[in-house]
Amino acid sequence: MLKNSPFIAANALADDLNVTVNVCGKAGITGDRIDLPHFDATDEKQLDAAWGFTGLAAAQIKYSSLDTSKIAMPMLYKNIAITLNEIWCGYQMLQKWQGLSAMYNKTAQLVPFESADEPTNILISFIHNSLMLNTLTATSYCERFEQARELAIITFGYGLINHISLIIEPLCLAKSSDQIIEMTDDIWSLLKFESEHCENDDQGDTAKQQDGQSSQGDTAEQQDGQSSQGDTAKQQDGQSSQGDTAEQQDGQSSQGDTAEQQDGQSSQGDTAEQQDSTKSTAQSNALKEALESSVKTQSLTEQLADSIDPIQNPDPLLNPDSAHSFEANGHSRLEKIALCESAVLIAGLSEFLKTQTRHSEYYKRSGRRISPRSAISLAKGNTKIFRRQDEGIFPNTAVSIIVDLSASMKVREEAVKLACIALMLACENIPQVKIEVLAFQGDNQPVKILKSFGGALHTASFDRVSAGGNTPLQTAISTSSVRLLSQQDVDRHCLWILTDGQTNDDSKLLLKEIALEHVDILGLFMGDLKQSDRSYMTRLFGPNWIQAKQARDINQKIFQLAQTLLIKEN
Repeated sequence: MLKNSPFIAANALADDLNVTVNVCGKAGITGDRIDLPHFDATDEKQLDAAWGFTGLAAAQIKYSSLDTSKIAMPMLYKNIAITLNEIWCGYQMLQKWQGLSAMYNKTAQLVPFESADEPTNILISFIHNSLMLNTLTATSYCERFEQARELAIITFGYGLINHISLIIEPLCLAKSSDQIIEMTDDIWSLLKFESEHCENDDQGDTAKQQDGQSSQGDTAEQQDGQSSQGDTAKQQDGQSSQGDTAEQQDGQSSQGDTAEQQDGQSSQGDTAEQQDSTKSTAQSNALKEALESSVKTQSLTEQLADSIDPIQNPDPLLNPDSAHSFEANGHSRLEKIALCESAVLIAGLSEFLKTQTRHSEYYKRSGRRISPRSAISLAKGNTKIFRRQDEGIFPNTAVSIIVDLSASMKVREEAVKLACIALMLACENIPQVKIEVLAFQGDNQPVKILKSFGGALHTASFDRVSAGGNTPLQTAISTSSVRLLSQQDVDRHCLWILTDGQTNDDSKLLLKEIALEHVDILGLFMGDLKQSDRSYMTRLFGPNWIQAKQARDINQKIFQLAQTLLIKEN
């Protein structure tokens, strides 16, 4: 099913963020383009990984201005900056789509947690898991955060980790990647200060040990002197001590026990001090190792990219060439002509759409009434199975118009462009209608986007293309359907195909598959109709096609399509 296509999965998330998704090769980010491999979109984990990667990548393309290649700092500094920036971009995207919190939660199941043993990885793991839980509200990271925090405290000490937590806590308040660098500077300054402080403490401990050894030497000398004096006194006293009673001997025994207890306590204190000193030294060494490390940690975006398994033989029907944007700011030379020649039709269509009171029928993912015809496709992944009818309101509609600009269309090229421009102008102030116009030519040229769903209404892009080449219709349909079905915020999808005859490929099976997704498809044949053309159009569209015999008829026929498809009869 097309709904399970990786192209739709990627475009549904990236389209509103104005990024390009290219499904081929290896997962990654190339400039303002997101690359995805062909993957099994029927595998839930693979689909979640693709969505997670595409979402984070799109957020970084849209919001990030961080360029670590221009940062002349050690690798740990760059790792911290990349981690903070990735989460900050994800948070900005979360403000646009609150539902992305569920996607962030799923990443915990997609990327396994591994207890790090290298100081750099331990520190970055703590920062990352802390921000995933507290900034992106991904509660599935709660257990990971506790484990990462405990390990970080053992490795670097409670004080340092607590200070880092306080620095990164207001990450969501940052306004740009420049403020992310300021936060990274604060963490780096803290790490450098702690490292220098630990070195000073180590030097102080060494000096104390040396003083202690010197003091022990002096004490030994004093004890030797006292021992010598004691021997002389004993010789002078003679045998007077022999008359001492047993009580004196008991007293001496008691004094000996007390001395042993004091020695034991002193030994325990020395052991505790040694343990603290050893622990402090280990934390100091770990911090020094992290500061000097050249290890580059993997971001969550990179880990998700690695978890997408490419497949070798994708369905050729779901393998459209990447569409190239030909959108341009400004007005087309044809726009004024379109306004003049189509003023009445534009006004008529606008009024028709705004005042239409006929019943309209469409399908949604929730409701009370299941359509038997739609329920059959539920097992194939289609979730729009509930039949809905509205009176007085026509459903939100996305319309994709495919324009044939092969060489044979040269004589009708201007008329087709005029009609498309006029239709866009008519629908400009109708919020329920979104229109995209794509043109296709032969000679292995990519499909050209003249007006995207999310793009502003500029008509200058129509001046940038001209008719030429053969008619690779299947490639155009594949690309258009992927982009059309990625519009998930509408109730109905319409695909209009404007052509003047037989193409270089047979698109019947592809159109049949698209129709199963409840896409209304209608063809417009332009020119004189031969019997072979009639058979061809009927084979592709069944009864759902009309003819514009003369160039001057195209404008009116396109508006006729708008009236019959935007408002669907019961």
